[in-house]
Amino acid sequence: MLLGFGFIENLEEYTGLKCLWLECNGLQEISGLSAQTELRSLYLQQNLLRRIENLEPCQKLDALNVSNNLIRTIENLGMLYSCCLDD
Repeated sequence: MLLGFGFIENLEEYTGLKCLWLECNGLQEISGLSAQTELRSLYLQQNLLRRIENLEPCQKLDALNVSNNLIRTIENLGMLYSCCLDD
C-alpha cells in the first residue's frame, strides 16, 4: 500500500516556488512541473521513480535529490547546468 502522493499535480498557480519537498511518497514519474521555472531545489528521495525526466522547465535547479528510488541509469540531465545531483 502506497501512502502520500502518486503523482505531481495542481502546481500551475504556484509559479514562484523555489523549493519543493516531495520525498517519501509514491511518485512514479516526474511531471507537473512545467510552471516551476524558478525552482532551485527539488527533493524527490524515497519515491518510486524509475527515470529522471521532464525537468526542462526547471533550468534554475541547483539541488536535486533522487536518492532511494528505482533509478538504474542517470540520464536526461543535460539541461541542468548548475545542478548538484544527490543520488
